[in-house]
Amino acid sequence: MESKSWYRSKTIWGGVVMALCYSAGAGGVQVTAEEQTRAVDMLSALGELAGLIMVVIGRVRASGSIK
Repeated sequence: MESKSWYRSKTIWGGVVMALCYSAGAGGVQVTAEEQTRAVDMLSALGELAGLIMVVIGRVRASGSIK
């Protein structure tokens, strides 16, 4: 099994969205399954973007070369 960073996991983002939707539901806001799916996809993409930014910043700040 190939490993990946936590921010690339749809399972993690799905759990975050589910918790947020549960909290919203407790506050009287209804969130459809389609909206939940879109939110997971969006957060997953944002997580990947954050990872890319971290890689670029890390490479720019690195003092050693890659072998």
